[in-house]
Amino acid sequence: MKKNIYLLVIILLFITACQQNEILKTHGIAYLEKREKLILVNKSNKNDTVNVLGQPSTKGMTNDNLWIYIERTTSTGKLLKLGRSYLKKNNVLVLEFDKYGILTKKNFYNKNNIENYIFSFHENIAELISKADLAISRCGSSTIGELEFLGVPFIAIPYPFAKDNHQHQNAIYYEKKGCCWILKQKNLSFDSLKEILIKILDNNVELSLKRENMLKNDSKNTLLKIEKEIEKLI
Repeated sequence: MKKNIYLLVIILLFITACQQNEILKTHGIAYLEKREKLILVNKSNKNDTVNVLGQPSTKGMTNDNLWIYIERTTSTGKLLKLGRSYLKKNNVLVLEFDKYGILTKKNFYNKNNIENYIFSFHENIAELISKADLAISRCGSSTIGELEFLGVPFIAIPYPFAKDNHQHQNAIYYEKKGCCWILKQKNLSFDSLKEILIKILDNNVELSLKRENMLKNDSKNTLLKIEKEIEKLI
């Protein structure tokens, strides 16, 4: 009986210790939210920023005066969460400098203040799509057709196991038409998606051109064209 009690006590102590242990993994700049307060708009310069934050996580693809700092922290190890990781911090700091290196604009975002709308079904999905400047999407014909009709350019991530690889072919077609960017699933990661988003958002001209190409490419009179083709065959 005593052995069973001792064993039970040891197990309880082990479980309690496991529940208290938390493994944190941070990618990017630690304590970003506190440190960003030390740099001031219209006062701090690039050297001040490097002294406080270090080198940026990334810069604008075509704009060396756009600096972006990232802090992403995940937590694992608690027994009650079965060792699964969950996002604890997802902070982004965007800085813009003028040609003299003086900080002119500063925006800080975290996982709680980035506007979002999560849903499982919406009766008027077209209304939501029409409000978007950019979409990230698979490449089924129906989905791309809706994006095309509403003039929303997109990052194409073709489903690699689609029959006859048709989603990849759809993506290639729209890429040649100047309507989208392609990111293959095998290359998909946090960093690769971040890189392509920064490239797009750093070049509003290209984004606008792709929107125009989407609208030009849309066949709004498809039914009429089909009807005429059928009449030719009769």
